[in-house]
Amino acid sequence: MLRIISQRNIAYYWTGQFISSLGDWIFIVAFPFYVYQLTGSVFQSGITFIIEMLPQILLGPIVGVFVDRWDRRKILIICVLVEALLLYGLLFVHSVKDLWLLYSIAILLNIATVLSTPATRAFVPLIARENELLAVNSLLSLSDSVSRLVGPLLGGILFALAGMGSIVIVDSLTFIIAAICLFMVVLPQGTQTQDDDISSVELREELTFWLYWLLSYSSGPERLCAQR
Repeated sequence: MLRIISQRNIAYYWTGQFISSLGDWIFIVAFPFYVYQLTGSVFQSGITFIIEMLPQILLGPIVGVFVDRWDRRKILIICVLVEALLLYGLLFVHSVKDLWLLYSIAILLNIATVLSTPATRAFVPLIARENELLAVNSLLSLSDSVSRLVGPLLGGILFALAGMGSIVIVDSLTFIIAAICLFMVVLPQGTQTQDDDISSVELREELTFWLYWLLSYSSGPERLCAQR
């Protein structure tokens, strides 16, 4: 594994992903507490979890096929920079009257996450040889597990000591660092960063499946289970 990390491109990519993931978990823990601090409502805090799920439910089944047609590195860089900018909007949330802004930012943040997720997975083969893919993915999985353990702890401590403003600054910095790391990755000349072979038929099939899935889901989980 040390041999894998010693490779420049993999080291930059792994560092950016690890730091970004750490920032994500710092924010994920602090955000519901911030909503509760503003509203004093457990219900309003619970809405934050629904907001996190909705973009994945609505866009998750279909976004991958579109992302494959775009430059994956550009998608990742744009997404992390947009997320960094969006976070600063939370500094303008001061009371319950500003909840609309808070929830709007949260939805946009999660849409950016849904867009970047398939690009994150698809980027690994661009920087690693086929016989290294397992090791690189294992390394990324390990760092994600570490961030899931450490991030919530740091988020709770940071929120208690310095409030949401500090969370915004720290998380936005992790996104900026991730973008810099992606810029530092040097892809071999001629590397194809997008899939131009996806036909309109495949896109239509994906759209049809997504609409069918969405309609089935809206009619209730029982129907989905019955159709399996």
